[in-house]
Amino acid sequence: MKNNYNTAPTKEESINYFKGLPPCPQVVSESGARSARLMEGRPQGVPGASGMMDVQSDDSGNDLASVGTDESVVIAFADGVSPENRSAVLLSMKFAEAAARAQDNGNLDRLQWLENYEKAMFHGGWLGLGGKHLTEFSSSDVSLTMDSLVIDLIGAIAGPNKAAVLQLLSLTLDKLQGDDALMKLFEQNSKKGTISSFRIMPCLESPTGIPVTYLLALEVDHASYTGGALFWKWSVSRLSIRELVSGLNFDLASHNDNKHLMRDYIKGNAEDFFAGLPR
Repeated sequence: MKNNYNTAPTKEESINYFKGLPPCPQVVSESGARSARLMEGRPQGVPGASGMMDVQSDDSGNDLASVGTDESVVIAFADGVSPENRSAVLLSMKFAEAAARAQDNGNLDRLQWLENYEKAMFHGGWLGLGGKHLTEFSSSDVSLTMDSLVIDLIGAIAGPNKAAVLQLLSLTLDKLQGDDALMKLFEQNSKKGTISSFRIMPCLESPTGIPVTYLLALEVDHASYTGGALFWKWSVSRLSIRELVSGLNFDLASHNDNKHLMRDYIKGNAEDFFAGLPR
Protein backbone atom coordinates (compact mmCIF):
# COMPACT_ATOMS: atom_id res chain seq x y z
CA MET A 1 0.00 0.00 0.00
CA LYS A 2 1.08 3.58 -0.56
CA ASN A 3 0.57 4.83 2.99
CA ASN A 4 1.17 3.60 6.52
CA TYR A 5 -1.56 5.75 8.07
CA ASN A 6 0.23 5.89 11.41
CA THR A 7 -0.77 9.46 12.32
CA ALA A 8 -4.35 10.71 12.63
CA PRO A 9 -5.61 12.83 9.72
CA THR A 10 -5.97 16.57 10.13
CA LYS A 11 -9.43 18.12 10.11
CA GLU A 12 -8.76 19.61 6.69
CA GLU A 13 -7.61 16.27 5.28
CA SER A 14 -10.77 14.55 6.47
CA ILE A 15 -13.08 17.29 5.21
CA ASN A 16 -11.47 17.10 1.76
CA TYR A 17 -11.64 13.30 1.81
CA PHE A 18 -15.35 13.18 2.57
CA LYS A 19 -16.11 15.91 0.03
CA GLY A 20 -14.37 13.84 -2.65
CA LEU A 21 -16.28 10.61 -2.04
CA PRO A 22 -18.83 9.44 -4.61
CA PRO A 23 -22.41 9.05 -3.29
CA CYS A 24 -22.94 6.09 -0.99
CA PRO A 25 -24.19 3.13 -3.06
CA GLN A 26 -27.60 1.76 -2.26
CA VAL A 27 -27.45 -2.01 -1.87
CA VAL A 28 -30.56 -3.96 -2.82
CA SER A 29 -30.13 -7.68 -2.36
CA GLU A 30 -31.79 -10.79 -1.06
CA SER A 31 -29.38 -10.73 1.87
CA GLY A 32 -30.49 -7.23 2.87
CA ALA A 33 -34.11 -8.34 2.87
CA ARG A 34 -33.18 -11.18 5.15
CA SER A 35 -31.36 -9.09 7.74
CA ALA A 36 -34.40 -8.46 9.94
CA ARG A 37 -35.14 -12.17 10.17
CA LEU A 38 -31.52 -12.94 10.96
CA MET A 39 -31.62 -10.51 13.87
CA GLU A 40 -34.71 -12.09 15.39
CA GLY A 41 -33.78 -13.94 18.53
CA ARG A 42 -30.21 -12.63 18.55
CA PRO A 43 -29.48 -11.73 22.16
CA GLN A 44 -28.30 -8.22 22.95
CA GLY A 45 -26.55 -7.10 26.10
CA VAL A 46 -23.58 -5.50 27.77
CA PRO A 47 -20.13 -7.09 27.25
CA GLY A 48 -18.40 -8.67 30.21
CA ALA A 49 -15.83 -6.84 32.28
CA SER A 50 -12.95 -9.25 31.76
CA GLY A 51 -9.57 -8.24 30.32
CA MET A 52 -8.49 -8.42 26.72
CA MET A 53 -6.97 -11.87 27.11
CA ASP A 54 -10.31 -13.44 28.14
CA VAL A 55 -12.23 -14.46 25.03
CA GLN A 56 -14.41 -17.17 26.55
CA SER A 57 -18.16 -16.94 26.16
CA ASP A 58 -19.94 -15.27 29.05
CA ASP A 59 -23.50 -15.14 30.35
CA SER A 60 -24.21 -11.50 29.54
CA GLY A 61 -25.83 -12.23 26.17
CA ASN A 62 -23.43 -10.12 24.06
CA ASP A 63 -22.77 -11.34 20.53
CA LEU A 64 -19.46 -12.96 19.69
CA ALA A 65 -19.29 -11.31 16.26
CA SER A 66 -21.12 -9.09 13.81
CA VAL A 67 -21.64 -10.35 10.25
CA GLY A 68 -22.40 -7.91 7.42
CA THR A 69 -25.88 -8.37 6.00
CA ASP A 70 -24.90 -6.92 2.62
CA GLU A 71 -21.10 -6.99 2.83
CA SER A 72 -18.66 -9.88 3.25
CA VAL A 73 -17.19 -8.79 6.57
CA VAL A 74 -17.02 -10.47 9.98
CA ILE A 75 -16.00 -8.49 13.07
CA ALA A 76 -15.27 -10.68 16.09
CA PHE A 77 -15.27 -9.10 19.55
CA ALA A 78 -13.35 -10.36 22.55
CA ASP A 79 -14.93 -10.06 25.98
CA GLY A 80 -14.20 -6.69 27.52
CA VAL A 81 -14.73 -4.59 24.38
CA SER A 82 -17.06 -1.87 25.70
CA PRO A 83 -20.47 -1.17 24.14
CA GLU A 84 -19.25 2.28 23.11
CA ASN A 85 -16.18 0.87 21.39
CA ARG A 86 -18.24 -1.83 19.67
CA SER A 87 -20.56 0.79 18.22
CA ALA A 88 -17.61 2.92 17.08
CA VAL A 89 -15.89 -0.06 15.43
CA LEU A 90 -19.08 -1.10 13.61
CA LEU A 91 -19.63 2.43 12.33
CA SER A 92 -16.06 2.72 11.05
CA MET A 93 -16.24 -0.62 9.28
CA LYS A 94 -19.65 -0.07 7.69
CA PHE A 95 -18.29 3.22 6.41
CA ALA A 96 -15.15 1.55 5.03
CA GLU A 97 -17.25 -1.05 3.22
CA ALA A 98 -19.55 1.60 1.73
CA ALA A 99 -16.75 3.98 0.72
CA ALA A 100 -14.76 1.23 -1.00
CA ARG A 101 -17.86 0.02 -2.82
CA ALA A 102 -18.65 3.57 -3.97
CA GLN A 103 -15.19 3.96 -5.49
CA ASP A 104 -15.18 0.54 -7.15
CA ASN A 105 -15.08 1.01 -10.91
CA GLY A 106 -15.55 -2.68 -11.63
CA ASN A 107 -11.89 -3.25 -12.34
CA LEU A 108 -10.89 -6.82 -11.57
CA ASP A 109 -7.57 -5.57 -10.20
CA ARG A 110 -8.44 -5.12 -6.53
CA LEU A 111 -5.28 -3.31 -5.40
CA GLN A 112 -6.98 0.08 -5.72
CA TRP A 113 -10.04 -1.27 -3.91
CA LEU A 114 -7.85 -2.29 -0.97
CA GLU A 115 -6.21 1.13 -0.95
CA ASN A 116 -9.63 2.81 -0.88
CA TYR A 117 -10.73 0.50 1.92
CA GLU A 118 -7.67 1.18 4.02
CA LYS A 119 -7.99 4.94 3.50
CA ALA A 120 -11.63 4.84 4.60
CA MET A 121 -10.64 2.96 7.75
CA PHE A 122 -7.98 5.60 8.40
CA HIS A 123 -10.55 8.40 8.27
CA GLY A 124 -12.83 6.27 10.44
CA GLY A 125 -10.27 6.22 13.26
CA TRP A 126 -7.93 3.29 12.57
CA LEU A 127 -4.17 3.90 12.70
CA GLY A 128 -1.43 1.48 11.67
CA LEU A 129 0.50 -0.54 14.24
CA GLY A 130 3.03 -1.80 11.71
CA GLY A 131 3.32 -5.34 10.44
CA LYS A 132 1.18 -4.73 7.36
CA HIS A 133 1.61 -7.20 4.50
CA LEU A 134 0.15 -7.32 1.00
CA THR A 135 1.01 -10.51 -0.85
CA GLU A 136 -0.12 -12.72 -3.70
CA PHE A 137 0.48 -16.42 -3.96
CA SER A 138 -0.86 -19.65 -5.41
CA SER A 139 -1.36 -22.98 -3.74
CA SER A 140 -2.09 -26.56 -4.74
CA ASP A 141 -2.29 -27.81 -1.15
CA VAL A 142 -5.34 -30.09 -1.10
CA SER A 143 -5.39 -30.03 2.72
CA LEU A 144 -5.74 -26.25 2.88
CA THR A 145 -9.03 -24.86 4.15
CA MET A 146 -10.10 -21.24 4.43
CA ASP A 147 -10.45 -21.23 8.22
CA SER A 148 -6.91 -22.53 8.72
CA LEU A 149 -5.60 -19.99 6.19
CA VAL A 150 -7.29 -17.11 8.04
CA ILE A 151 -5.87 -18.23 11.38
CA ASP A 152 -2.35 -18.62 9.95
CA LEU A 153 -2.30 -15.22 8.22
CA ILE A 154 -3.65 -13.21 11.16
CA GLY A 155 -1.62 -15.17 13.70
CA ALA A 156 1.57 -14.25 11.83
CA ILE A 157 1.21 -10.54 12.74
CA ALA A 158 -0.65 -10.67 16.07
CA GLY A 159 2.53 -10.38 18.16
CA PRO A 160 1.98 -10.52 21.94
CA ASN A 161 -1.79 -10.82 21.40
CA LYS A 162 -1.42 -13.97 19.30
CA ALA A 163 -2.86 -16.44 21.83
CA ALA A 164 -5.95 -14.30 22.47
CA VAL A 165 -6.46 -13.55 18.77
CA LEU A 166 -6.21 -17.18 17.70
CA GLN A 167 -8.58 -18.26 20.46
CA LEU A 168 -11.11 -15.61 19.40
CA LEU A 169 -10.77 -16.50 15.71
CA SER A 170 -11.15 -20.23 16.29
CA LEU A 171 -14.27 -19.73 18.38
CA THR A 172 -15.77 -17.30 15.86
CA LEU A 173 -15.14 -19.47 12.81
CA ASP A 174 -16.51 -22.55 14.58
CA LYS A 175 -19.65 -20.67 15.57
CA LEU A 176 -20.06 -19.19 12.10
CA GLN A 177 -19.83 -22.60 10.45
CA GLY A 178 -22.49 -23.85 12.87
CA ASP A 179 -24.97 -21.09 12.00
CA ASP A 180 -26.41 -22.05 8.62
CA ALA A 181 -28.29 -18.78 8.04
CA LEU A 182 -25.31 -16.52 8.73
CA MET A 183 -22.90 -18.84 6.93
CA LYS A 184 -25.01 -18.82 3.78
CA LEU A 185 -25.41 -15.05 4.03
CA PHE A 186 -21.65 -14.57 4.34
CA GLU A 187 -20.96 -16.94 1.48
CA GLN A 188 -23.51 -15.20 -0.77
CA ASN A 189 -21.98 -11.80 -0.07
CA SER A 190 -18.44 -13.14 -0.61
CA LYS A 191 -18.78 -14.93 -3.93
CA LYS A 192 -18.65 -13.42 -7.38
CA GLY A 193 -18.12 -16.16 -9.94
CA THR A 194 -15.03 -18.16 -9.00
CA ILE A 195 -13.72 -15.34 -6.77
CA SER A 196 -14.50 -14.95 -3.09
CA SER A 197 -13.60 -11.64 -1.45
CA PHE A 198 -14.09 -10.97 2.26
CA ARG A 199 -12.75 -9.30 5.39
CA ILE A 200 -12.17 -10.81 8.83
CA MET A 201 -11.17 -8.72 11.86
CA PRO A 202 -10.80 -9.94 15.46
CA CYS A 203 -11.18 -6.96 17.78
CA LEU A 204 -9.64 -6.83 21.25
CA GLU A 205 -9.51 -4.02 23.80
CA SER A 206 -6.30 -3.00 25.55
CA PRO A 207 -6.17 -2.53 29.34
CA THR A 208 -6.39 1.23 28.67
CA GLY A 209 -9.61 0.84 26.68
CA ILE A 210 -8.21 1.13 23.15
CA PRO A 211 -9.63 -1.25 20.51
CA VAL A 212 -6.96 -3.20 18.64
CA THR A 213 -7.57 -5.28 15.54
CA TYR A 214 -5.77 -7.39 12.95
CA LEU A 215 -7.57 -6.91 9.66
CA LEU A 216 -7.40 -9.61 7.00
CA ALA A 217 -8.75 -8.69 3.57
CA LEU A 218 -8.66 -11.83 1.43
CA GLU A 219 -9.47 -12.47 -2.21
CA VAL A 220 -9.43 -16.07 -3.38
CA ASP A 221 -9.78 -17.39 -6.92
CA HIS A 222 -10.80 -20.97 -6.23
CA ALA A 223 -10.68 -22.52 -9.68
CA SER A 224 -11.00 -26.05 -8.32
CA TYR A 225 -12.20 -27.40 -5.00
CA THR A 226 -13.70 -30.38 -3.25
CA GLY A 227 -15.61 -30.78 -0.03
CA GLY A 228 -18.74 -29.32 1.56
CA ALA A 229 -21.15 -26.79 0.13
CA LEU A 230 -20.19 -24.00 2.51
CA PHE A 231 -17.22 -21.79 1.83
CA TRP A 232 -15.25 -22.44 5.02
CA LYS A 233 -15.57 -26.21 4.61
CA TRP A 234 -14.09 -26.33 1.13
CA SER A 235 -10.87 -28.21 0.72
CA VAL A 236 -9.21 -26.27 -2.07
CA SER A 237 -7.09 -28.13 -4.59
CA ARG A 238 -5.95 -25.15 -6.64
CA LEU A 239 -6.24 -21.47 -5.81
CA SER A 240 -4.77 -18.01 -6.25
CA ILE A 241 -4.78 -15.69 -3.25
CA ARG A 242 -4.33 -11.95 -2.71
CA GLU A 243 -4.30 -10.86 0.90
CA LEU A 244 -3.79 -7.74 2.97
CA VAL A 245 -3.21 -8.25 6.68
CA SER A 246 -2.62 -5.28 8.94
CA GLY A 247 -2.37 -4.52 12.65
CA LEU A 248 -4.39 -1.45 13.67
CA ASN A 249 -5.39 0.44 16.78
CA PHE A 250 -8.30 2.80 17.24
CA ASP A 251 -8.00 6.55 17.77
CA LEU A 252 -11.33 7.41 19.39
CA ALA A 253 -10.75 11.16 19.17
CA SER A 254 -10.11 10.94 15.43
CA HIS A 255 -13.16 8.71 15.03
CA ASN A 256 -15.38 11.11 16.95
CA ASP A 257 -14.21 14.02 14.80
CA ASN A 258 -15.62 12.25 11.73
CA LYS A 259 -18.51 10.34 13.31
CA HIS A 260 -21.24 12.62 11.97
CA LEU A 261 -19.67 12.58 8.50
CA MET A 262 -19.68 8.77 8.44
CA ARG A 263 -23.27 8.54 9.66
CA ASP A 264 -24.40 11.09 7.11
CA TYR A 265 -22.60 9.14 4.39
CA ILE A 266 -24.11 5.74 5.13
CA LYS A 267 -27.50 7.30 5.97
CA GLY A 268 -28.17 5.22 9.06
CA ASN A 269 -26.79 3.54 12.15
CA ALA A 270 -24.09 0.97 11.51
CA GLU A 271 -25.88 -1.61 13.66
CA ASP A 272 -28.59 -1.73 10.98
CA PHE A 273 -26.09 -3.33 8.58
CA PHE A 274 -24.97 -6.23 10.78
CA ALA A 275 -26.45 -9.45 12.13
CA GLY A 276 -25.19 -10.83 15.43
CA LEU A 277 -23.44 -14.19 15.83
CA PRO A 278 -24.30 -15.41 19.36
CA ARG A 279 -21.65 -16.80 21.65
